[in-house]
Amino acid sequence: MRHPPAIWTEPSNCSYPLSALRAAYEEHLAGRGQPASPATIRKYKNAIQSFERSLQLHGEASVLENLTPFAVERWFADLRTGRLPSARLGRTKAPPAKEDTIASLMAALKAFSRKYVYHHLEMSRRDLLERVERYSPIPPVKVGLNQDQIEQVLGCYNSNGYEDVRDRALIAFYAATGLRFWEVMRLEVAAVDPYTGWVKTIGKGQRERQVRLGERARKYLRAYLRIRIADRAVDALWTSRYGKALTYAGGQDVFRRLKRRSGIDIANCHRFRHTWTQTALRKGAERGLVQDAMGWQSDAMLRRYGGWVRSQMAAEAMPRYAPI
Repeated sequence: MRHPPAIWTEPSNCSYPLSALRAAYEEHLAGRGQPASPATIRKYKNAIQSFERSLQLHGEASVLENLTPFAVERWFADLRTGRLPSARLGRTKAPPAKEDTIASLMAALKAFSRKYVYHHLEMSRRDLLERVERYSPIPPVKVGLNQDQIEQVLGCYNSNGYEDVRDRALIAFYAATGLRFWEVMRLEVAAVDPYTGWVKTIGKGQRERQVRLGERARKYLRAYLRIRIADRAVDALWTSRYGKALTYAGGQDVFRRLKRRSGIDIANCHRFRHTWTQTALRKGAERGLVQDAMGWQSDAMLRRYGGWVRSQMAAEAMPRYAPI
């Protein structure tokens, strides 16, 4: 179960604290030539912290020599049964993790082991987790919002107060573009033309691209910009009523309020991304266009996000092509 002594480039590397490596890894991801996005850095951090909590649960030190295939398999079991404490949720135990969550955490931990510990730091003579196979479960079907639900979502903002006007524009922005959470949250005023609807945004891998808002979303955006409050040095598009840039936590609060007021539990940021993809495919958009609009480098994510609507459309077409 332990790594052989010969695996380490320096004998003392086996006792190096994972917490120190985690902090250094975060700095590495943020400071490299092509920096990782805040969401990606947070994912890697959460994965390593979760693995550390599993080690602690089983009375093992949170050090590099305990980054073993056996410990990873035991970590999976802890995640599936909800045995691990959740610092993020403030609970002694977290709910059982979903299979796609486990797959994402495992991929992050394997990248940390191979790309950082082995290749970048050269602390080991081979990848510590090379025997751990990549886990690729069939992703769960996530159906987008239908038109009635979209109207219900936008209709729950029924006052002229600052937060209602801003939140309606923000949610319409997500629905109209399918952009990721941080792509919208970190926009500056200068990046958006509220009349033509053109938006310059920075996606994954710091790739700059353009998207465009439809007229209804532009209308909500202009209404917000007319009352936008901002301190002199604040360039952020989305601000609080105190004139400060809306934070990550503030953006999450927008979606929490939305779910409560609309009564639609699936109305989260990423579900609007599914909604845009599925709606575009239903309207006959060519798959390459949808892939480019969502900023995906391959069609793998298109198959995942659009899988439900494609299977539905295929089923609906079966009578037309059936032999009888």
